[in-house]
Amino acid sequence: MKNKANIFDIPSWGIAVLFGLFIPVFVIHLGRLAFIEDEAIRAMVAYEMLQTSNYLIPTINGDLYYAKPPLYNWIIAGVYHLTGVANEWTTRLPNIGFLALFAFLIYQFSKDLLGKNAAILNAAAFLTCGRILFWDSSLGLIDISYSLITYIVLIGIWRWRYSPWKKNMLAYGLSTVGYLMKGFPSPVFLGISLLVFHVWKRKEIKPHIPSHLAGLFLFIIVITSYYWIYSSQTQAVESALSSLLDQSTRRTVLDHGILHTIQHVFSYPFENVYHFLPWSLFSVFFFHKEVFQKLLTNKAWSYLALIFLANISVYWISPGVYPRYILMLVPIYFTCVFYALTLHVTLKTTWVGKIKFGVSVLLLLCISMLLLSNWHPEMKVISSRFEISIAAALLISFLLYFLQKGSLPTLFGLVLALCVIRIWFNLSVIPSRTSHDLGTQVRDDAKRIALKYPDIKLYGKARMDRTSSFYLATARASINERSTNIESGEVYILDTFIYPHSKLLALSVDSMKIREYKRMAYIIQKK
Repeated sequence: MKNKANIFDIPSWGIAVLFGLFIPVFVIHLGRLAFIEDEAIRAMVAYEMLQTSNYLIPTINGDLYYAKPPLYNWIIAGVYHLTGVANEWTTRLPNIGFLALFAFLIYQFSKDLLGKNAAILNAAAFLTCGRILFWDSSLGLIDISYSLITYIVLIGIWRWRYSPWKKNMLAYGLSTVGYLMKGFPSPVFLGISLLVFHVWKRKEIKPHIPSHLAGLFLFIIVITSYYWIYSSQTQAVESALSSLLDQSTRRTVLDHGILHTIQHVFSYPFENVYHFLPWSLFSVFFFHKEVFQKLLTNKAWSYLALIFLANISVYWISPGVYPRYILMLVPIYFTCVFYALTLHVTLKTTWVGKIKFGVSVLLLLCISMLLLSNWHPEMKVISSRFEISIAAALLISFLLYFLQKGSLPTLFGLVLALCVIRIWFNLSVIPSRTSHDLGTQVRDDAKRIALKYPDIKLYGKARMDRTSSFYLATARASINERSTNIESGEVYILDTFIYPHSKLLALSVDSMKIREYKRMAYIIQKK
């Protein structure tokens, strides 16, 4: 392979390799770890929908669940129905499909702005940033699919700016879909983005009132229709709406106070640099006077910068947010980063030469981390840990060698190295974590109890964490029922979170671990 100077070059075999790596990177051991609580919520609601054939009223353990509308649960329920299996694998599988679609759309949008190769690397950067690579891609959560929908809205406002009907119907229509997934964040994203766009472009593009009204009418009709049907089956519409509002405000200054908020304002940028490593480090390429000026004067890039800053400001002043809440903004930011890199290449700045050195240092750190991981106490349960880590370290060493030789493009080499690390993570860290994870104990306990006491019920207002609830229900192939009476011979789960000093503990015949708050629940039986 001849020497390539452009950091955005991709070898002729590169695309095929990236496609081939997608499955081992994101699918190996996808279903091995037990659910976290948020995953179990999605899984439990979907499972009960199938059990009751009621797809409009979300429930958990038969109790109404208000925190999210039902759309994403329909998707999971559909996978359960098609596969005939409700478990970790089938719950997380839709996430992988949405992730692939997300990467494809990032490429489709940015190829006209960046060029084909840089657009491919832009999409790959999203897939291989730390938060996606080692966390959100492995979980059956709503955030990647919801972020995909919102990303299309934010980009579509610019892309179809001269076609008001297409722009607004798409924006309002997808925001309606987003609301049915996650609630109030969707109209907030839409409102902020449309306001910023029209204020910024007020001299060039006037708001097209008929299409805005039509889009708003679509949103109102669909959402109102859903709640009208909802109200026909339960009178809890007010509770559902207030719960959605609570979900949207509980992580803000209203819930955390001014001092915590001020601290968050200063720490938030650094937190995001950490969560979206290593690509977030390329942010330093903004701090070049000529590059920064060109970013500001280019209309497309100034829109991306404005829409990113306007929407992230909501999270910047909200102390309780998680990194996954801004996944729709991350590819917008990365697109700006890659544009800054293309400007450095075009301007032939001295900074470009430092990229190869920086990536080489990162690869050396990765090799060291892989080798040192063998002595981590939790890795001792993996009998083949030395072979796996040495193989991964050798692969990255080869990448580093060809990178230094000049026969491997710099950024493409970094993407490959990150894929190698994730495959090592799948083969070593996930099995190790499974053996030590509290969730594994909770899963095993719940299944054991379900098999030992197939007719068990929840006593009274037992809180029951969602993880235990799912494994208990699926092992018994039925919804967990409640009982306020204790009958002789019957078996019940007593949750000490609700009944901390109950005399009923004297009836205990067994116990099970609960993931939430790391507590115990007790199996009681009146003789």
